[in-house]
Amino acid sequence: MTFSAEMAGQPSNLTWRFTINDDYQNLAPEFVALGSKVELLVRELLHTDQLEVHNVSHRVKTRESAQTKARDKLKSASIAPLTDILGLRIITYFPDQVDEIASLIEREFLIVLKNSVDKRALLDPDRFGYLSSHYVVSIGPSRSSLPEWAAYREMVFEIQIRSILQHSWAEIEHDLGYKAASSIPRDVRRRFSRLAGLLELADAEFVSIREELKTYEKAVTKAMSAGEDADVNRDSVIALVVEDPTSINLDNEIAKALGVHLTPIQEYYAADRSSDLLRLGFKSIRAFLQAIEGADTWIAKFASAWIAEPKYKGESAAYEEPRVLHDLPSGIGLLYACRHLLLRSGSDKQILEEFFSPANQSAEALRLLRTIHTRTREVARLDAGDIEEWPSSRSRSTS
Repeated sequence: MTFSAEMAGQPSNLTWRFTINDDYQNLAPEFVALGSKVELLVRELLHTDQLEVHNVSHRVKTRESAQTKARDKLKSASIAPLTDILGLRIITYFPDQVDEIASLIEREFLIVLKNSVDKRALLDPDRFGYLSSHYVVSIGPSRSSLPEWAAYREMVFEIQIRSILQHSWAEIEHDLGYKAASSIPRDVRRRFSRLAGLLELADAEFVSIREELKTYEKAVTKAMSAGEDADVNRDSVIALVVEDPTSINLDNEIAKALGVHLTPIQEYYAADRSSDLLRLGFKSIRAFLQAIEGADTWIAKFASAWIAEPKYKGESAAYEEPRVLHDLPSGIGLLYACRHLLLRSGSDKQILEEFFSPANQSAEALRLLRTIHTRTREVARLDAGDIEEWPSSRSRSTS
């Protein structure tokens, strides 16, 4: 129930406190349960729409916060009119994602229009401040008809959507205790305005950089498919693995020898392989391909033999391969091409660090590794068939 100044018998602070406490005790557990369900739902919806965000979180107002807002802002002796007892916050990486996610929220929830606002549109061009998009919503009729959602049919809650830089602004502003420009000293207000402009510019620049990288990625892929050269970086490595016949053949030969499937190359794996190439001194993809020209069969047989080689208990490689393999990442051939080149020109220390954990770095380990590398060259030359039919390298090295 909402109270106004014209109403007779204005409730006392004591009446207000007890009423609000009773409301909170009854409503809070329901909002806590709803918060967990809604957060999980939103995460699933974002995943389904392939929208990657920085974070999704929720909070339920504390008793004190709900009491203060109901009493001071709404002049109410109940927290029932509050629309933000439960708040869900979605933090995006880029400002243009806010509108994409807003469309998802409008599609999946019933919007309470009179309480929802895009605060970005309220910000005058000459005003400082960094705001977000706020929705007041309910579950909606279709979802609330499901048994697991029926109990929450009448409950409303708030969803905030903002970029990570907008979020940073809001959190710092809140920590400083200033919610309105009029409460800030003039000199500090000017500094706030300058900072807001910088954050807005940074947000726009991040979007521009993202789009430029997308354009570059397409250009590199097109260049690699046409046999052109490219600088070594994550995107050119992905293009190499996906488009280059030598790289594709290496992956396929290793997978075939081990009887495993290849999984698509991931960005982190491509970044690691890019680092490998740069450490070996390669600045261009073409230079790398020239360095392994004619050695692809040797590399494939070495990789297959080393991955299949039984390990002593407790021994592990720098890039650990599981005992029983079901799949390998596309780009595995590139990894072993780099290792092949390291074995041919690297120092003993570099080789041991690449292949073995510190506890297993020894002269015996290096000897075993070099034996496998050398003998797989013989296999490649003689085309002797499946390397896995040969005796174990350990028994050969001790015979």
